[in-house]
Amino acid sequence: MHLIAYVAALPFLYLLSILPMPVLYAMSDGLRFLLFRIAGYRRNVVQDNLIKAFPDKTPGERNRIEWQFYRQFCDLIVETVKLLTIRRSTLCRMVTIPDAGVLQGYYDAGQHVVALMGHLGNWELGGARMGLAPLHQLHVVYHPLHNPYFERLIYRMRTSFGNRMYRMREASQIMSSMQDTPGVIVLIADQAPASKNLVWLPFLNRETAFFSGPGRMAHAHGLPVVYASVHRVRRGRYEVRFAHLCENGSHYSPEEIMRMYAAQLEKDIRLTPADWLWTHRRWKHTK
Repeated sequence: MHLIAYVAALPFLYLLSILPMPVLYAMSDGLRFLLFRIAGYRRNVVQDNLIKAFPDKTPGERNRIEWQFYRQFCDLIVETVKLLTIRRSTLCRMVTIPDAGVLQGYYDAGQHVVALMGHLGNWELGGARMGLAPLHQLHVVYHPLHNPYFERLIYRMRTSFGNRMYRMREASQIMSSMQDTPGVIVLIADQAPASKNLVWLPFLNRETAFFSGPGRMAHAHGLPVVYASVHRVRRGRYEVRFAHLCENGSHYSPEEIMRMYAAQLEKDIRLTPADWLWTHRRWKHTK
């Protein structure tokens, strides 16, 4: 079944990816109507998450966030498909990095860096664009897909601009693979963790489990930690922004590092709530 689904979808995906962005955004608008009005895709999850994250907002305000979120979510889908055949010039036009200098000092000093991201804006476009920045080599930790054929397709897409990918279970190999070349270890750290290595932190009005691995890595190797976010400026235009979390992870406990990350991510979500991935069952684990 995995192979059949892959063979059936692949020509359609590549056909979509060569379409110009205005056409893809028109298709995104139609997809939003289908997912939101007709299918009600995970609306119960989205609404429950919004109610508990923003109890101070009125139902009308939460409804507006929900409607805006589905637009951003559908844009995320078509933009990610576009990555299959996107040109460098198009990617650089869609995503800019105005403050890449945040990493310059670490690069000049030959330091590896841990960069923590969230499911904010379009992290796929942002990760690809960061691979084109003329500084560190990017080493991205990810969760593989269940379908092995689509997994290989996504892997090729994510490495097409020079990024190196590691499955979660391979994260311990990154430090040895980087050797003397300064590298940035990128982790999207706001997923619901399946591991027992958890820290519980306040996040969007709930005690929330975070995987402690990024904090443990930065602490064990004394690495600086930055927060990287992909902000939507307007439709089809994003900025990758960086913020320092700590200069030396060995000076902080893994929990403290993850607490700084969670606080920064929550701040961004509250600024642009529609840009976060509300369909994610983020709070399926309870303390």
